[in-house]
Amino acid sequence: MRHALLLSALAAACSCGAAHAADVSTPALTGLTGPAGAEAPVPGTAAPWPECAGIPLASDMPFYDYEGLSGSYGSRMPFAEGQPITVTFALLHSQPYAWSDGNYSGLFMAANGTMRWRYGKFAAVPVNPAASPGIVLQTDPLPSSAAFMVLGLLKSSGTGHITALCLYDARHPWPPTVFPQRPFTLRRLSP
Repeated sequence: MRHALLLSALAAACSCGAAHAADVSTPALTGLTGPAGAEAPVPGTAAPWPECAGIPLASDMPFYDYEGLSGSYGSRMPFAEGQPITVTFALLHSQPYAWSDGNYSGLFMAANGTMRWRYGKFAAVPVNPAASPGIVLQTDPLPSSAAFMVLGLLKSSGTGHITALCLYDARHPWPPTVFPQRPFTLRRLSP
């Protein structure tokens, strides 16, 4: 039940409202479908977003769980409103094709250009037949949430840690255009 509510939060966070609700549950195994129905490049082509250079798209290299997510991550300037500057994830539960969940805390860019500390619980869905990959961050103590599409991730074959995530704020229309409606990368800061 809680995960159905989080999936609804992922859909509601989009600026395109009900039009995106159907796309949230669209399979992402052959290509990433965005809110407006636009597709990312076909498998085997380069990622179209320089912000995520070197990170394989979920359509090219599907991931089925978030094992190895626990750790601290940081992003680079410029920071858009709501974007994490640094964030630490503590994964509590993950299994293939199912929701993963845990706790997070970090600094996020606020609307007025200042940094704001946020913490709470997160839920993430990997590539699976029922939903496109995404992460929903629930903020404590305020009952608000932020949703990000996971366009791809990079995992170390040696350690099993996720070393980078390519994210896109689900509030923005698809496809990405100009800043601040661009994807961004979170890179692992701690081993």
